[in-house]
Parts: sequence; C-alpha cells; structure tokens
Amino acid sequence: MKNSKKTNWESEFSDFLMTEPVEVPPILTEKIIAKIQNELNPSFLQVFRKISSIHLIVGLFTLLFCPQFDISITSQVGLVPYLMQFGHEVCTFSCGAIFVGTSLLASSFYLKPEDVKVLKRYEFLQLLVLSSLSLGFFVALGAEVVLSLGIIWLAGATLGGILTLNLGWAFRRLQYKEAI
Repeated sequence: MKNSKKTNWESEFSDFLMTEPVEVPPILTEKIIAKIQNELNPSFLQVFRKISSIHLIVGLFTLLFCPQFDISITSQVGLVPYLMQFGHEVCTFSCGAIFVGTSLLASSFYLKPEDVKVLKRYEFLQLLVLSSLSLGFFVALGAEVVLSLGIIWLAGATLGGILTLNLGWAFRRLQYKEAI
C-alpha cells in the first residue's frame, strides 16, 4: 500500500514537472509583492491600531479590579486601598502602570515579529501617545485629574507599558528557544 501511494505521488509530481509554464500577469505579481511588502513592513499606524484595540479590551477589563481616577466598571475600590498605603503618588503611578502595562503585556503575546520590529522603533512615542489618549478618555468620562497626578499617572502608564512589553517579549524569546 505504501508503494502505491509513493508511486502515485511520484506520478503526480512528474505530471507537474511536465506541465507548460503559465505566464503570471504582471499586475498580479505586483499586487502579491505589495501585499507581502505591507505585511513584512507594517506602518506605525497599523501597529498603533493593533495595540490600541488590545488596550481598549484589556484596559476595560483592568477597570474591574483597579479603578482609574474613580472610574470603575464595578464601583469597587479594587487595589486602591493596598496601593494607597504607599502614598497617593505611588498609587497613581501604579494604577497607570497596571492600566497600560496589562494591555501591553497582552499585546506582546499577540503581535507578530514584524509588528514588534515597528513598535520597538517607536516604542516610547507609541506608548506615550497611548497613555495620553487613555488619560484623555478618563477626562472625557468626567474624571478630575490634577496636573501633577496626571503627569505621575502618565509616567507610570508609559514606563509600566515599556516594562511589561519588554517582559512579554523576553518571555516569548525564551519560549521560542525552548521550542527549537
């Protein structure tokens, strides 16, 4: 039975080699090359759109256990009492780090290597913009943000995002090495 399968496979391969070559239309070749080029070199905005989408979902999830500027999905105080033991500034910094950091940790496992390459090139800028948009979102929802605490929250969000993103990438590299 194995020999008949092998013979059949060899016969089909032989038939394939004997077929006449078909000229691929240049427009099709150009479209394929452009698509591959786009996938291998995503733009800043494509990557930002991905991390923003992930952040929207994961950020909402974090509001279940860590309210931001008194905005919470559950109206619970969550981690605030534990973080406030270390002071208002530490609590604010930590809340920003948790809110954005959790999203970026999730992003680090979702993004393709091509996305990671672009994100690494613009890491600080993208995370600062994402954190600023998040802060703006809270203000739009009615959060009262004092300038000094807003800056501390932005610092925590941006630095927490960078830290967890790099932590996720390091974990992915370890997993990849173990798989080889």
